[in-house]
Amino acid sequence: MIQGSKCVVIVVACVLCLWATAAHSAEITVAAASDLNFAFKEIVADFEKKTGNTVKLSLGSSGNFFAQISNGAPFDVFFSADIGYPKKLEEAGLTEPGTLYMYAVGRIVVWVPKGSPIDVGSLGIKALQHQSVKKIAIANPKHAPYGRAAVAAMEHYKIYEAVKEKFVLGENISQTAQFVQTGGADIGVIALSLAVAPAMKETGTYWEVPLEAYPRLEQGAVVLKTAKDVRTARAFLDYIKGPEGTAVFRRYGFILPQQTAQHPTGHDECANLPSNSAAVVSAMAKPGTKVNAQATRGPAAALTPAAERFEVTLHPAERVSLLAKPAESEPAATFAGLLPISVPRDGVYRISLSTHLWLEMLNGDTKLERIRLDPRLHCGTVQKSLGFPLKAGVKYWLQLSGNKSPEVHMVITTE
Repeated sequence: MIQGSKCVVIVVACVLCLWATAAHSAEITVAAASDLNFAFKEIVADFEKKTGNTVKLSLGSSGNFFAQISNGAPFDVFFSADIGYPKKLEEAGLTEPGTLYMYAVGRIVVWVPKGSPIDVGSLGIKALQHQSVKKIAIANPKHAPYGRAAVAAMEHYKIYEAVKEKFVLGENISQTAQFVQTGGADIGVIALSLAVAPAMKETGTYWEVPLEAYPRLEQGAVVLKTAKDVRTARAFLDYIKGPEGTAVFRRYGFILPQQTAQHPTGHDECANLPSNSAAVVSAMAKPGTKVNAQATRGPAAALTPAAERFEVTLHPAERVSLLAKPAESEPAATFAGLLPISVPRDGVYRISLSTHLWLEMLNGDTKLERIRLDPRLHCGTVQKSLGFPLKAGVKYWLQLSGNKSPEVHMVITTE
């Protein structure tokens, strides 16, 4: 009888133990950029095993997820390939306070399948112009950050106009990789995190695009107000920040926030800058002179070079009479403006900007050739930096277009 009682007690205790375990487990829904496909499969599996929680993972384009979340989609955590999207959600009051976090910086590569006649390692970006290329896979730049990075890199190397008619647009970077992997395209610009995954590493080769050729792909995460279980959502984000999560990100080629404030040592243009370039970075970090851009070319006092920042206010793009045709990849809802520029003496002048937008310098109706500068600054708050040969006594017009916000910071210096 006593033994029977013990058995009853043990059975009841086990049932209570199972109930307690179930009571502390939870399910969260995570919306994640598709460049995280392989990395997150490892992270989610390990998190579930160690915590007993369940993660429902949805992969897609960051822009599409942003639109869905803005319209009330019931996700718990959002991992974006562009930190700008979670920042906008935070500004709109749709996030849990204090949860915005930059978890990694992404990279892009040019990828070809094995057996391709293209020696991508030797040709680099020029591989996109190989005579055998009929279709080039990139993510749709309208809503995929990796697609915008691909376009920016082609513009940087001045091949965009020559290859744009060959684009095959993926809904996200994972679908883009699938296009080129399965023969839907001859070559593609994809995320490094996908290229180094075993499935793609075994079936193709790639060339890593230098970081200075495209805007820094800062990737951000945030816990959303719609989270059903904020504690578990925060726990998952903490796991990402911890040693297990960061080890996975490192294996998949991401730059981690704690590695450097800018880029890894091998790519870091902020290390050992010459004095004139260091002055640009320093000036960009300080408050500047406020300037309103013009919507049309007309009489106006010209800006002159100075190692100080100009805080430029742009106009909605549809109100601006652009002097030169901008990139066709620009999203519709952008800001633009015109600025008159004059210089005290002949020389090469560097125009440095806080965002990666479309930029042209014009003398009358003629676009000036850009000059390659060394170093090509892309550090601190400097996102784009180009050189132009300017002559004294001439009023030039600087055209800025395709900016995501009405504000852009600018520094003009001599080389």
